Amino acid sequence: MILEELKARLRITEDEEDLDLLLPILKKGIAKINNIVGADINYEEDEEAREILLEYGRYSYNNAGEYFEENFSSDLIRLQIKYLRLQNDTNEQSIKKEFEQIL
Repeated sequence: MILEELKARLRITEDEEDLDLLLPILKKGIAKINNIVGADINYEEDEEAREILLEYGRYSYNNAGEYFEENFSSDLIRLQIKYLRLQNDTNEQSIKKEFEQIL
């Protein structure tokens, strides 16, 4: 689970910080990254996206959130390209299926 990975990365052992601090950080990070990428990402399945989310959590937890986009801009751009390609592949497959039904 992503919350446990973030806790391990931040070396947090107390459960009380889970809901009060870390969950809002993760929710904000998910919204921010999804907005930048332009896709609804499954962070449990996409290791690259999960790593970026965990780094967002680390930055935000350490009061350095304003530096995240600047320091991870190349990673975010790569993720954007990845999801644009996936979207294009899906669109092409849909068009191909529609065309085959017409014939």
